[in-house]
Amino acid sequence: MSKKRINILLILFLVFMHAGCQTNLDNDECSGDQILINGICTSDEEQALIHLEHQKLLESDIEMIDLPEVIESLHESQSLSLPLSGENGTSFTWSSSHPGIISEDGFIFNPSFKSPPIDVTITVLAKNGTYSNNYDYVITVLPNEEVIVTSLEQVFFTNCEESVDIPNIQILDIYFVDNGTIPYVDYETFVSVIDNAIYYNVTDISYPSEDKIKVVYDPILSASILGNPGILEGDSRYTQSMTIDFANDTITLSSFLFLMKQAVVSNEIFSEDLFISDTILDEGDEVIIPFGDYNIDFTTYGDGENTKYLMPLYVISFLSSYMGGYYFNYNGEGIYGSRNGSCLGENIGVSNTNGEDVPYDARLASYNFFIVSLEYFSAHKQYRGINSYEDLLKKYRQELMTSETEDYYLTLTYMVNALNDAHAHYAYTGYYSETPLTPIFPNDEDMNLHRVYIAAHMLSLYTQYEEKYGASGRPQVRYIEDNIAVIVVNVFTDDTTNTLKTNLDSLPTSVDTVVIDLTTNGGGSLNSVLEILGLMTNEPIIFHSYVGVDDTSLTYEIVLDEIIYDYDWYFLVSNGSYSAATIASAIAKENDIATIIGQNTAGGSTGRLPIIFPCGFTYSMPMYNTFVFGEGNWEDGYNLFSIEAGVVADIHIKNLLNDAEILYIINQESR
Repeated sequence: MSKKRINILLILFLVFMHAGCQTNLDNDECSGDQILINGICTSDEEQALIHLEHQKLLESDIEMIDLPEVIESLHESQSLSLPLSGENGTSFTWSSSHPGIISEDGFIFNPSFKSPPIDVTITVLAKNGTYSNNYDYVITVLPNEEVIVTSLEQVFFTNCEESVDIPNIQILDIYFVDNGTIPYVDYETFVSVIDNAIYYNVTDISYPSEDKIKVVYDPILSASILGNPGILEGDSRYTQSMTIDFANDTITLSSFLFLMKQAVVSNEIFSEDLFISDTILDEGDEVIIPFGDYNIDFTTYGDGENTKYLMPLYVISFLSSYMGGYYFNYNGEGIYGSRNGSCLGENIGVSNTNGEDVPYDARLASYNFFIVSLEYFSAHKQYRGINSYEDLLKKYRQELMTSETEDYYLTLTYMVNALNDAHAHYAYTGYYSETPLTPIFPNDEDMNLHRVYIAAHMLSLYTQYEEKYGASGRPQVRYIEDNIAVIVVNVFTDDTTNTLKTNLDSLPTSVDTVVIDLTTNGGGSLNSVLEILGLMTNEPIIFHSYVGVDDTSLTYEIVLDEIIYDYDWYFLVSNGSYSAATIASAIAKENDIATIIGQNTAGGSTGRLPIIFPCGFTYSMPMYNTFVFGEGNWEDGYNLFSIEAGVVADIHIKNLLNDAEILYIINQESR
């Protein structure tokens, strides 16, 4: 037998022995140059032979790996086959230089069409027995291509909102790109449809170049709030513009005032007694929103006669409805417009897409739209110092692109809850679901922790009130001695003012002090807040809004034609007094309308904005404008401070149910 054959047999024998014949020896029992490997005392020569055989087995497995050098964009889900083991027992651990392009388990995300090709280094750590090594594979991932119009359809647009003066049924041309499912619409056509819902129209549209549209209008800053006619002339000092660049896929706003004041408010009159008497505007900086960087493509299309300037319906609807509350829903068959959700259940909820798999293009567009809307249209990025929502949410992306339809909508809800903001909620399934437009409730461990905290505080208070007052809880009106009335206001709605008036009118003449109990008030309407504050003072009321994205601020002076109730006013607040309750406390405090007693409020100084994704999923996101507290005066200006974390009580009360402590505070204040 040859010496070479003997060595091979020896190697195989040693490998076999080390793999399957372990003993209870330890290193102290091995002699000379031997060390313990798998319970066997092994010499240097034997170690070298084993190491060499492991290397050969590993390299044989490595040769079986076949990865492409270039990955194209196919408008569909793609992934690499990255094995975790080889035929010869080699284990593989993968890593990626660009996990946002190729994930560590091989899922592929082609970069935006605005990006150059990206070279991704995929590294595998291979181990077989005593031998290990790293191997690199460089793969060029091509970007998505710019969209190409592939079909045109005509669909019905149905206006479901009687309070908005838009013709009820119209036929619209919608365009589809790359044989996909997302409708595009011509910008000018869209504006002509919603002409009566916005303050600008097609005559305000110009074309600075063949690839640009520009809209210019004068915002109406002096009109009254929420429906009252007020003064309907625009103020040219505040002329605003929006430029849509179809070559660079950007939208440039002169400031966010363009969006804040574009919408004609519903012809339903919410308040006949609420007027803006003056405003101070500190106009913000120009903002460029790079939709193309998020793989959202605008395009032009020549139909033989005219050039159509096409944008995804979900983008143009989002921009035009911001602050106006009139939204456009597409369900795969038609387009429906609504402010309050009317007609959606019987129309958009019923579609031939119900129960179908969510298409790849709708999944990708929904994810990208989720990110860009948070980056540029939510106040919380600035307030919380978030560097990138992409970094926060990218861990959900692969699941979002691969899951079954119902799990897909649930994953979107997880993403909403990951924002950890109580104003980010009201998640509903889209039209691909078997049960469209139904609320989604994730497991407890995936809940929005901010909402959980506020809800837990509310529940604790309700429990304490029930223990003190019985099963019916707090009375709507209770008295502390003869002169102090405590009136509960749990929410600010259209009915709240009249309810409060009724309670105030019923008070005995002995009452000289009223405490508005907001301890379990979770928010509501700003209009209602201002109406209620108008019952407490005959002085103009000052309040402020601020946009962190561009540094725009607006200070309002409002007057209310209301009967004033002459009492000493207090607001009783808690760590659960959220949103409009926080805003009411801030305005009352700044204007010296009421003394704030209790605990610091729960914050929440933004409004909520419903947002509709290409897949039909909807949720309410925190808006980009936030209410703030001002220090200063009308002549010299105001320094503005965030109340997102809450309003600090003027006088702290540890036990909110202790009427004796409330009495003591009021007696001290009245001295």
